[in-house]
Amino acid sequence: MIMKYVSCLALALVLSGLMVGQPARAAQKTIERDSNGDGRIDQIAHVDGGGKILKLEIDTNADGAMDTFQYYENGQLGRLERDRNHDGKVDRWDEFKKGRRVLHEQASDKTGSIDQIIRFDNQERPLSIERDTTGDGRLDTIHHFKAGELERSTKDTSGNGRPNIWETYRSGRLEQRRVDRDDDGRVETVIDFEAGGQPRESRHDTDKNGGFDTVRLYRGGELVEQKKDLDQDGRPEVVTRFRGGQPHQQEKDENRDGRTDTWVYFDAKGRPERVEEDSRYKGRVDRVRRYRGGELTEVANDSDGDGFMETTTLYKNGAAWLQTQDNDRNGKPEVKLYLTSSGARDRVESDSDGNGAIDTWEYYRNGALARMEKDVNGKGAVGLKVFFEQGKKRKLVKDEDGDGRFEMTQVFDQAPWSMVMSLDVDGDGQPEGRFFHRDDVLEVKEIDENRDGVIDFREHYDPKGKLVKSEERHGDVEGLNLTWHYNDREEGVRAEEDRDGDGRPDIWYWYEQGRVKQVAEDTNADGEPDVWEEYDPSEALVKRSKDMNFDGRPDVDQVF
Repeated sequence: MIMKYVSCLALALVLSGLMVGQPARAAQKTIERDSNGDGRIDQIAHVDGGGKILKLEIDTNADGAMDTFQYYENGQLGRLERDRNHDGKVDRWDEFKKGRRVLHEQASDKTGSIDQIIRFDNQERPLSIERDTTGDGRLDTIHHFKAGELERSTKDTSGNGRPNIWETYRSGRLEQRRVDRDDDGRVETVIDFEAGGQPRESRHDTDKNGGFDTVRLYRGGELVEQKKDLDQDGRPEVVTRFRGGQPHQQEKDENRDGRTDTWVYFDAKGRPERVEEDSRYKGRVDRVRRYRGGELTEVANDSDGDGFMETTTLYKNGAAWLQTQDNDRNGKPEVKLYLTSSGARDRVESDSDGNGAIDTWEYYRNGALARMEKDVNGKGAVGLKVFFEQGKKRKLVKDEDGDGRFEMTQVFDQAPWSMVMSLDVDGDGQPEGRFFHRDDVLEVKEIDENRDGVIDFREHYDPKGKLVKSEERHGDVEGLNLTWHYNDREEGVRAEEDRDGDGRPDIWYWYEQGRVKQVAEDTNADGEPDVWEEYDPSEALVKRSKDMNFDGRPDVDQVF
């Protein structure tokens, strides 16, 4: 069609040019024409001195701009260029040899890059078509033809320059498709098609180990059976049979021992109706799931394999609302788990000691444990409460003597501590002792000995539980003003005392084997010692030094 149009138009223009009386051997010239009579030139032919056409320019939409360009060699069309979207840029190219088109290229209107290339044989039938189907500037799809019929095609969907889908055709009909899904160079899916273009069989490598583990069989394009050989031992572990396009029955070998241990039965609409499981692989069904209209209504479970289904879960509108557990098979469940309408836990009641009375209550918020209460003394009263946040234990209170008052409190994850325990024995709201733990190891202990609400004593321990430092109130100064440091044997080796309560030590003690060895004192409150005393093993003073000008060095020594 392109050849017929351009040849006739060129001939008409050349003849019209000759009719104006131009010399036959004149120099190269142009012939202009207003083909639609609108007063504007819409065709320009370039001819050589012999009257042969060299180039033809055409304004196809009468906008005053030439958008089609035909180039000739020896009077035959050699190349055709077109600006199809009329933006002033050529976006279609056709090449011709001996009057037949051999190549076609076109550019994308959005990106301007080549998005399709067609090559033709000597009968102007397509040999190959390359296309950019994603608009990323890459020619990702290639169709190959033989005698004008599609023979094979490849596609690069990942954009890395390598095809990952291959299709073969016979007599123009799709025969087989091979797909490399993850673009690792290995084919994971092969589909064979019938003559009518419907799938006949497909093979899939779902675990990407190089072998096909799933086979699907079709009849008349309809799936009738699927087999999955998960370990590729030649025996399928899952076999699903279909009827009317819906699953009808399924058998599974969950533990891959060659024996079926799960049976699934579907209703006419392909919905599960009953599932029987041998979850213990003992040759006996120990779990049965029942459905109505495809919705789960009940699950009975024999967890110990004794033939009695001691656990039953009931469902409403597809969501579990109650689960009971009857371990002693007396018809009275020891545990009742209530769930919300959304299936989240609401509360759990349990008889932990098996005496027939509920003694433990668990309460949940948004499915996460929020509070646990327990009758620890068997008196029918709650003696222990544990509070949780987002499923993590945050606080615990306990009534240790059963008097109804919770005197012990534990707080968890109170940075930087993993647990802080407080004891308020007299119930006045002021704990007499607090114990700080990190990773279940006591690191700090605080004691209010006189119960006045102020800490009188504090001890620090290392990660191994050894005492390394202690602080205590000494004298009339407020706060803990005396600090002791201990060695690996928990022996006091150094002490610091803040006698004036300014927050800085002003006297230092050094000990050796429990005896004072050296004392330093800051007499002018500048934070640095200016008096030093040394003692012998009997703790008798043997030397005193004094810094008279407070430069940090002793000026006067007195030896005893």
